[in-house]
Amino acid sequence: MKLVILEPVYFSKEHISELKTLGEVVVCDKFSGFFKLFSSVKDVDIIITAEASIDSMMLKECKALRLICTASTGYDHIDIKMASELGITVTNVPGYATDAVAEYTFALLFALLRKICKGGRYIRKNRFTRKQFRGVQLKGKTFGIIGTGAIGTRVSQIANCFGCNVVALTLNPSAEKEKRLRLKYVEMEALLKISDVISLHIPLNKQTEAMISYDAFARMRKQPILINTSREEVINHNALVDALSKGLIFGAGLDVLPRGFLLRKYLMFKFQNIIFSPHVAFYTLEALNKCADTVIDNIKLFISGKSQNIVNKPDYTR
Repeated sequence: MKLVILEPVYFSKEHISELKTLGEVVVCDKFSGFFKLFSSVKDVDIIITAEASIDSMMLKECKALRLICTASTGYDHIDIKMASELGITVTNVPGYATDAVAEYTFALLFALLRKICKGGRYIRKNRFTRKQFRGVQLKGKTFGIIGTGAIGTRVSQIANCFGCNVVALTLNPSAEKEKRLRLKYVEMEALLKISDVISLHIPLNKQTEAMISYDAFARMRKQPILINTSREEVINHNALVDALSKGLIFGAGLDVLPRGFLLRKYLMFKFQNIIFSPHVAFYTLEALNKCADTVIDNIKLFISGKSQNIVNKPDYTR
């Protein structure tokens, strides 16, 4: 059995050694991975990836491929429909970074509320003025959460600990969950209107793409802080520039950005009330180890004829 790690993923030497007990392991770097893979597609049984696009052309070339393990929760970088038609099983790693992403949500939020990044820049310039750094407290604010899956649920628990009034939007609201999470489910109109903070914790799909639109910003009445640690496409970024220009929001914390944004002049760079980070909300030692452990478990179970974390329904199994 041959396993190909298509790109750098977060495996320690110990993880690689454990994989080698299952078969031959080929580790590709991010830039030559596709070429190395295509040179040996006839005998590749399992692909491990994280972000690299696996399209229909690649899948059709991989004649022996039985399993794709993505070391991530999202799997929109894989052609799931084609994989299913070819009998290739696809697994993911749900929930490995729940605490990491939830904690990072508040890191972005407090950096904005207390102007921490700007303060650091002033200190480096030997300026110790206090006048420009009056902050805003989180206690007592209305915290709006869009999406109460695992991460959104954890964010609601933390927000409650800070004394927030938590409201949320979800596809499947229930009185039981409201009581357990100490929040109130509302419609989008109400959440946009009453929230001081809006935090996004939703997958990318046809329903959520550009969910935060020109119209959504126009309905925000309390100039909220917008936090996005989910997918960049759930925000219309031209609308976000417009909202920042018109003062419709207090600020924004973005851990995800449009692909290729560094290749052009990015209009949001001119705003001082926005914080960027390079998609690192999930990136903690604990989360990465848990992710790698789960990928290996997914492979072992698949080989043994069992299964976990399968995200598709193959028409047949190779």
